[in-house]
Amino acid sequence: QFINSPANLELCRHNAPSQKFQGFSLENWIDSMEKAVTTAATHSFGFPITDPKDCNLRGQQYQGPVVLIVDGLCYSATDMFAAGFQDHGLGRIIGIDANTGAGGANFWSHAVLRRLAGPNSGLRRLPGGADLRVAIRRTLRVGPNAGELVEDFGVQIDERYRLTKNDVLNGNRDLIQMAIEVLEAQPQTRLSLNQRGDQIQIQTKNVNWIEATVGNRSLRARDVAGGQAVIQNDELPENGPQVLEVVGIRDNKPVVRAQLQVNRG
Repeated sequence: QFINSPANLELCRHNAPSQKFQGFSLENWIDSMEKAVTTAATHSFGFPITDPKDCNLRGQQYQGPVVLIVDGLCYSATDMFAAGFQDHGLGRIIGIDANTGAGGANFWSHAVLRRLAGPNSGLRRLPGGADLRVAIRRTLRVGPNAGELVEDFGVQIDERYRLTKNDVLNGNRDLIQMAIEVLEAQPQTRLSLNQRGDQIQIQTKNVNWIEATVGNRSLRARDVAGGQAVIQNDELPENGPQVLEVVGIRDNKPVVRAQLQVNRG
């Protein structure tokens, strides 16, 4: 979210899209900031600054259980990472402190802000080659914590841990052992895809059913029997090679994803 102000509104209008940075646009924020004149809202609506499709092009690279270790010094980008880790249910968070550092904003340098704001913004080059960073957008959480703030609140941990003498003197041995125990308690999930003959064969572990998409097209959901399922080639679009993404569901929650470049033969 941006703070609603005339300067920030002009910043968004000047970059819809940006003439300075290719692929960069602040167009999504304009409507809610213009309406703030009527609503008196302090902040704009929240939008991702990077297209989520671009963020997910690589797909899930590791399918094993994961754990995240944080402390009160995890700040800013690590705050956001921990929030996303928790909001998407990726695993348990072990904390040396009760929550992370509570700094959930984007930082833009004064030099970048000058370029984005345009020649009529009134921003001048700082003397002596100096620069500084400005907190420009605050982060909102998603999923079960949708709308909550990271800034000033941080991320509350799942498992509290207090460092031992052995941790301090021997490279966090007890902490790592605890993390291993938390990992071992999590269910193992697997999902693999292979296109063979006239079908895509799907092998799973600890998955009840699957959902699949090819491009923007959703395929029929199907149950998993004996850890296996299939998608027939004739279910795929006919317009050349595309990425098939399959999501494994357990207890009505997505637990694992896999991608495969497919072509209808």
